[in-house]
Amino acid sequence: GILMLLFPRRWYIALVVTACIASTRVFVGAHYPSDTVAGFGLGCAFALACGLVFARLGFIFRPAPSGLPVRKASFRLIAPEK
Repeated sequence: GILMLLFPRRWYIALVVTACIASTRVFVGAHYPSDTVAGFGLGCAFALACGLVFARLGFIFRPAPSGLPVRKASFRLIAPEK
């Protein structure tokens, strides 16, 4: 989910990788298909919630007019010294 927020133009790549990983979990018998779908939904919801909090704090994302978080053009992980 966070990769889809960070790279919105390439969301389909993250979705394909996620589907491949989820399908292998089902094929080996580790999870039911409903488990993987629920995990994907919860993961995306948590990533969106984190993105909204980060946008409100001004860290990595900024709020868009639609209310969704949008990645800033540039950001720093460490604040510059004053």
